[in-house]
Amino acid sequence: MPHSATLKSAIRVLFLAAFLLTLAVLPALSDDGDLDVTFGGDGKVTTTFGDLNALAYAIAVQDDGKIVAAGYTGNGDWYLGTNRYLDLGSTNLALARFNSDGSLDTSFGSGGKVTTSLEANNTAAATSIAIQPDGKILLAGYVYIIDWGNFTLLARYNSDGSLDTSFGNGGTILHQFVQTCRFDSRGYALVLLPDGKFVVAGRGVPGSKYYTALMRFNADGSKDTTFGVSEGGLTLRSVTNASGTVDAQLFAVAKLPDGGFIGAGYAESVANVSGMADFLLVRYDSEGTLDAAFGNGGIVTTDLNSGSNDKAYGVAVQPNGKIVVAGFSGSHFALARYNETGSLDATFGSGGIVISTLSNSEAQAVRVLNNGQILVTGFAALSGGGDSSRTFIVARYNSDGSPDANFGNGGIVRARPGLTQAEGFAMAFQPDNKLLVAGAANASKGFALARFQNALAPYTGTLPSTITATVTITNGGTLSSADQRVTVQLPGGAVTATTIVTYTYRAPLNTGALHGIDRFFDLKTAPPVAQFNKPVTISVTYPANNPLISDSIRLYWLSGTTWLTHGITTTARTSTSLTSLTSHFTVFAVLGKAHSLYLPLLLK
Repeated sequence: MPHSATLKSAIRVLFLAAFLLTLAVLPALSDDGDLDVTFGGDGKVTTTFGDLNALAYAIAVQDDGKIVAAGYTGNGDWYLGTNRYLDLGSTNLALARFNSDGSLDTSFGSGGKVTTSLEANNTAAATSIAIQPDGKILLAGYVYIIDWGNFTLLARYNSDGSLDTSFGNGGTILHQFVQTCRFDSRGYALVLLPDGKFVVAGRGVPGSKYYTALMRFNADGSKDTTFGVSEGGLTLRSVTNASGTVDAQLFAVAKLPDGGFIGAGYAESVANVSGMADFLLVRYDSEGTLDAAFGNGGIVTTDLNSGSNDKAYGVAVQPNGKIVVAGFSGSHFALARYNETGSLDATFGSGGIVISTLSNSEAQAVRVLNNGQILVTGFAALSGGGDSSRTFIVARYNSDGSPDANFGNGGIVRARPGLTQAEGFAMAFQPDNKLLVAGAANASKGFALARFQNALAPYTGTLPSTITATVTITNGGTLSSADQRVTVQLPGGAVTATTIVTYTYRAPLNTGALHGIDRFFDLKTAPPVAQFNKPVTISVTYPANNPLISDSIRLYWLSGTTWLTHGITTTARTSTSLTSLTSHFTVFAVLGKAHSLYLPLLLK
């Protein structure tokens, strides 16, 4: 017996030693918000354009995983007071393309970089980017030409970085709207539409004041004269308050579920008084007419903190139609959420508003995630530090506006590409959901990128918010969603009378410890019945590259606020599909656990 016990003890020790050695060589697991060290060696990349200033305002990911950043290079300085966009200096358009590991793609332009000069001593900047389905790169921005004023700039490049000579004048177009704002129009934000047309939001100046502008262009860059109410291709709108007509600009735009558009930016609080502004939203229908049912004739302004300087730089639309806006209030980055009518959403933050405690900070971009959370990026100075201490920041909020305590440090992570003063301006997601942030480093002396771990998919608007399907059954039948992602097979005897069964896609919900893929839906009947008499078969398909442990994926049903599996039997599961039996009528979701390391109990 003593010999046997000694042998067992030795085996246990050897087993434990081998297991610990295995753990030692396993790659360290990363949490959402951690820098991805497979990108640039430490999660960060900086790219210079000689000894000139350079800044990336926009970023996009191609279908092949390559990353394109765009902005400007030259002797201009972007940060003039609280104006995000430079007004003075000689600058050129600048692009850089990176491989998925962060290295420059030498097949693009000259060593991975492209600069485009429009005219000497003029100010040019690309402020927004889109990758077309054919791989061409579309930019929007503006050009200031001395003695001529501001023009909305459009440019299109081939996939190798050369200008697309079939677009405009050798690949670029400068637009002014001579009937209404002859000497000043600027484009800041771009949305590519399914038919190849695209919408640009910005400003126009018909007189002494900035007006909000929404423009639509054909695929070849020409003005779409069927759009707009001011002149062909343009809707120009002033903003007025008790002080009179005030300066107003749109810095961001998003497409709405109904085909319309929502623009976000700022409006002066008091005419001709600098340093005081309010969040501004302008809602349009699909043809550029302001939506009279939204706010005051299509316009909403919000003073986030009485007398503060508030500007919005990012906007995102949730699947339920609510609108999330990000920017800053005073010296703190801020968010607000609005109902579809333009009223503040009282269920979010404090009366619809969230203001960060981080000082010297601005939110520059915002995205809604498929689980209902909100991701924001921008920059913030270190505590007690000045501009030179700024870093990239990424913040994640729950759907009620509270910080996500499971993300970074109290809901916030930081990164500083370069040695000093880093500002993040744009974000993009890779196919594996990793998050890219682009901006500037070393006081605008180069493009700066950082990549963060992220397992949660962004809501792209391509997942339908109101897919419905209906079938009338008497003795069994099959119901399929319009996108063919969900099929419900009802056997004979499932109901005892003629019944209408309706499937409805729902906005993804925040489920706490469980993560959703992309499929939340409910089943209802008319007339209502408590449950099917016989179990029905529900088959759901989902993306293979989801971040969940395959064996943990199951169909859940919602009871109050709790997700349950009892009463549901999984009959088949693959990497892209799940088949289950259930008798419930309720809200369903495909949920699972995110990848993590499970350590078995080896010694007892």
